[in-house]
Amino acid sequence: MPPRLRSARQDLEPLLFANRVDKARAVCALVEQERARGAETTRIAARTSLLGELVDFLEDSMPEIISATIGTVGILIIIGGLNANVLLACLGVLVLLIVTYWLTAGRNFDLNRGYNDELERQVEVIDSFDRRAIGQHFGLLMRWNRRLSDLETVNYVVIWLGVIALLVYAPLEVIEPGETDYGFAFSTIIYVFQYIEAIIALPLFIQQVIRLQEIAARLSASDG
Repeated sequence: MPPRLRSARQDLEPLLFANRVDKARAVCALVEQERARGAETTRIAARTSLLGELVDFLEDSMPEIISATIGTVGILIIIGGLNANVLLACLGVLVLLIVTYWLTAGRNFDLNRGYNDELERQVEVIDSFDRRAIGQHFGLLMRWNRRLSDLETVNYVVIWLGVIALLVYAPLEVIEPGETDYGFAFSTIIYVFQYIEAIIALPLFIQQVIRLQEIAARLSASDG
């Protein structure tokens, strides 16, 4: 291994180890809590898996969300300095994205709840060694995943319609034959592309947040 890579790995190992320790502590606390409540082993196994997903999100995805948000705000400020009308169009796409997920958040939450309800049965079903029950269980998981995928497809179609409209509008707004500073126009369009690249990643984070809201509600219910 090259010296630089070895050094970088050695620098990262303490941080990675600390993250694993924090995750292990959280899981152990949940196991002790569930056992004190007399929960079945199958439920404990499923909920520790869900808790691990929540911890991974906070460790891995949250910094990405913060970075993406800061980057998006910065791009919007630059676009606003270049062309106010294009800025309004960009904000319109962002509003469309927020409204779309606000309208479908309840449905998304319910689908994730159904999926997690079925997931909590997994150890019990597998432990039964019943081929039919196991087949039905994984069939139901696939069905919940398909419903989530169908909902997300609808959301993406709506958002991409807004993105396409922005891609058509921005060049028309900044390019005027015979009167345009093409360097200025090119810069504006490049920033619009960067903005689109940034907001297209937002649906993935929103999906994760909705799923983790359901997980957090499930774990909070077990606390009670």
